[in-house]
Amino acid sequence: MSITLDDRDFSFTYDGSWFHGGQPQFEYDNTTTGTTTAGSMALFNFTGVSVSVFGTVGPINYAGQNVGAPISSYQVDDQPAVTFTAPAQGGNLYHYNFFTSPTLGDGPHQLKITNLNQSSYLWLDYVQYTPSSATSSSSSSPASTNGQQPIPTSSSTALGAQTEPSSSSSSSPVPQTSVQTAKNNNASIIGGAVGGVVLVVAALALIFYLRRRRNITQALTEEKSLWISKNESSDLTLFLIHGHRSRQCSSQPS
Repeated sequence: MSITLDDRDFSFTYDGSWFHGGQPQFEYDNTTTGTTTAGSMALFNFTGVSVSVFGTVGPINYAGQNVGAPISSYQVDDQPAVTFTAPAQGGNLYHYNFFTSPTLGDGPHQLKITNLNQSSYLWLDYVQYTPSSATSSSSSSPASTNGQQPIPTSSSTALGAQTEPSSSSSSSPVPQTSVQTAKNNNASIIGGAVGGVVLVVAALALIFYLRRRRNITQALTEEKSLWISKNESSDLTLFLIHGHRSRQCSSQPS
């Protein structure tokens, strides 16, 4: 059983000028990584007994110019590099097998991919490698290129070489940038930000509630004190008036 990894997987390390592309429903995980700069390299580290590289072959005519077919080399560890020249054609070839290694010794390996053509577009789509637990034979075979049928994939959708009419363009290039080796986890960042906002709002609501309750309690206490004070003053006034009248009555002759 082979393992399929997208060109954006963290196992890839890109050096040189690379850019992102991708055709939904045609390329694996809807992504590719491309270059037009000779000498740009991609390193893929894996542990297993074989590895294959798949990509998209675009038309040799781009924007009215003949850019030629992509040429790239593939080297596993210290083995001799294998050069691959893509077929020259007018349409797109998807899931095209650029390279398949011979059977390797069980253990960690590094695959180095180098672009050799300065004008054409080299589009990397995905790799498939066979881990040591999935092999049943120790026999070796020579490295190969130019195959259009990928080895079976562990993905739920079977991958096969697909073609597109010549009127369609290859994966659209974007301005050259340094490729990030991992996709941003925007969902986690957004979730954390929303959670922080909710926590702050809840804290402010609690503070507002406690302050309002304290103000209401203080107002009720002051109102009660004022009411008691008024009642005591009224009772004292009545008492004084009553005492004054009583003294007047007692002072009058009988």
